Amino acid sequence: MNAAQDGGLMALFINIAPILAIFVLFYFLMIRPQQKRMKAHQALIAGVKRGDEVVLSNGMVGKVTRVEDAEAMVEISQGVNV
Repeated sequence: MNAAQDGGLMALFINIAPILAIFVLFYFLMIRPQQKRMKAHQALIAGVKRGDEVVLSNGMVGKVTRVEDAEAMVEISQGVNV
């Protein structure tokens, strides 16, 4: 390689480096923590069993009466199931 090609490669790297740095930063600050939270949430959902007391996203407290694949039936009051 001669000096002209060497300088061109270096200039290309200098132009691309900030974009690569942004992607790496984006991965460590956004994607990786979200994957960790999702994995912890899935483990929590998988651990729910009949008779557990849970708090729904709207703040209602109830007891799990039935658990199916990805759904759970929660009794929030006598005879009221969600």
